[in-house]
Amino acid sequence: MEFQREFPDDAACLDYLFCQNHSRDGKHAYCPKCERHRKFHRVKNRPAYDCDSCGFHLHPTAGTIFHKSSTSLVLWFYASFLMSETRCGISAKHLERELAVTYKTAWRMLNKIRNQLMDERQPALSGDIEADETAIGGKPRRGRGSESVARGRD
Repeated sequence: MEFQREFPDDAACLDYLFCQNHSRDGKHAYCPKCERHRKFHRVKNRPAYDCDSCGFHLHPTAGTIFHKSSTSLVLWFYASFLMSETRCGISAKHLERELAVTYKTAWRMLNKIRNQLMDERQPALSGDIEADETAIGGKPRRGRGSESVARGRD
């Protein structure tokens, strides 16, 4: 319910992407053509924002896994949400049932989220990071012979 309140439609998802990647306040962003911060407005019936001064278009989905996808942004966001909320992962069949899309679409979405969003070449996390259920190291215990063995999860 909370997810649906925050992202009820594609416009809300696009606004979120615009704020995360280009604008802090949702209205002003850096315009590469004007070479300064300008006010932007949403282009009607297109997933883009337009500079009020020069007309330069910013596309919040460009360079993301959502770029050139005909699948709704709400479905993409919900798929990402489901993947992050499940403890053991999610299958394409389960995603197919949850999103009411074809198996091919569910598999493609799952594959892009796993392989491109979780790419190890991306920069490491920074700032305050919270981790749940992490055990590092462990109690030393006696193994065979006289050596001690530490066990735990990484």
